[in-house]
Amino acid sequence: MYFNNKKVNYKVVVNDAEDGSSEEGTISADQIKVTFSYIPEGEDMIKAIVGHQQNVVPEGKTIMDATDCKACHAIDVQVNGPSYMEIAEKYTKENRNYLIDRIKKGGSGVWGEPLMSAHPQLDIEEIGKMVDYILSLSPDEKVEEKLLPLSGTVRFKEHIKGDSGGKYVLMASYLDQGNAEVPNSALATSSQVIFKASKIEAEEADIKSEDVGNWSAGSAGLVGSIKHNSYIGFNNINLNGLKSISFSAFYIANYNYKGIMEIREGSPTGTVIGTTQLGYFHETKEGFMSYEIPVRPTADQESLRTQLTKSNLWPTPTG
Repeated sequence: MYFNNKKVNYKVVVNDAEDGSSEEGTISADQIKVTFSYIPEGEDMIKAIVGHQQNVVPEGKTIMDATDCKACHAIDVQVNGPSYMEIAEKYTKENRNYLIDRIKKGGSGVWGEPLMSAHPQLDIEEIGKMVDYILSLSPDEKVEEKLLPLSGTVRFKEHIKGDSGGKYVLMASYLDQGNAEVPNSALATSSQVIFKASKIEAEEADIKSEDVGNWSAGSAGLVGSIKHNSYIGFNNINLNGLKSISFSAFYIANYNYKGIMEIREGSPTGTVIGTTQLGYFHETKEGFMSYEIPVRPTADQESLRTQLTKSNLWPTPTG
């Protein structure tokens, strides 16, 4: 997870059986690409690999290369149909669903007479990755990307101006020298670390007890139907250095809420690392309250569970 304006030190090392090692100097630093990208919430990861195109093939392109697409399309030249760059210049992200539908169902008439075959064998997620790759070829989508040294410091600040819950991607890639006697024998490798926002949404929990469901309050999502011993859980949370957790709750009017919320490691019966008293009552007004819960983790990384115990049973439509 990342936090406002915090810094992280990094170091990239590449070792190759034939080419050598970046630490020993036999692999030059300018052969290794290192980038640090901020991906706003809702945007595709394709942005993170723009500077790595020669070393990393985008997943959408890999999917297309395994289909019949190349019989009619190429990146920058017309074949039987328009080039991918022409498509990217004609359409924007607002047309994403339209393009997915066209590829899935096939058709003709948009670019003249050629008929585009349907692709029922591809699922929507696969086609979506294809479309994201095509749209990334638009000149409007190009971003000025700063290549980083093999070691240094990155700071989490890009998200602040937009108050977004996106993610940061620290990525390194290397294309080896291959075998001079074997054409196209170069091999690519890449590695990435993804930093997620320190805000996690209850409705996106990895695990929920059977009584818990997803609800909404205005534009906010939440979990509801909370009762005695209800719980939600998030897997693989970095607890190292964690001192407190901010928690928000929405309450409906005319019900006397009382309960204790526990933060546990590992499972609903795991070690309790923090607790807080919950309570609210107003005859006519709904309530929204925030709590700062001190925690004392015993592990650096664990699954995290929040559980309601000793509760005056909560009414169904809230949580």
